[in-house]
Amino acid sequence: MAAPVPVPVPPCTTPETECLVGWRTWIVAEVLVDPGVEVLRLVSAVQQRTIWKPLQSLEANIVPEQDNTSGIYAEYEPKAQYAHVKGAVYGQVNLWGRFVQGELAVRAQYAYPRNFYLHSVNFSYVDFLKQWRVPIYVYEPLRIYNPAEDGWGFEGDTSPEEGDLKI
Repeated sequence: MAAPVPVPVPPCTTPETECLVGWRTWIVAEVLVDPGVEVLRLVSAVQQRTIWKPLQSLEANIVPEQDNTSGIYAEYEPKAQYAHVKGAVYGQVNLWGRFVQGELAVRAQYAYPRNFYLHSVNFSYVDFLKQWRVPIYVYEPLRIYNPAEDGWGFEGDTSPEEGDLKI
């Protein structure tokens, strides 16, 4: 068995380099590379031509400045409204280099995923995402109370279907 390849440590993990942590959404896209040959790619949900590669930091095409809109975007607060969509991956991202902070989000020069959160409908992508060597979490609807246990409810009460839960 081969020794595992070490994960490149983003410079923001050192005390002398400032780092921010933000939230973002990615899409696991099936890309046709040759006739009849599809491969999976992790792409930005908004800029789907941006491919995130395992064990490589993503660098912005243009350094973010106050007077431009360039950079790798991440929100300060989690908003996983699309996490239940097939192929969607939500999570935190480490951001470093030059960055510009806005009211709701930050734009950074460099980024690398910090962790991934998957809705249960996207569990099939776990093996693909392991390449990034970051923690992966799966969340799914979990009923913590059933009113039928207290005599409430009606016939036909069911658990949410896959995709019904908007996290």
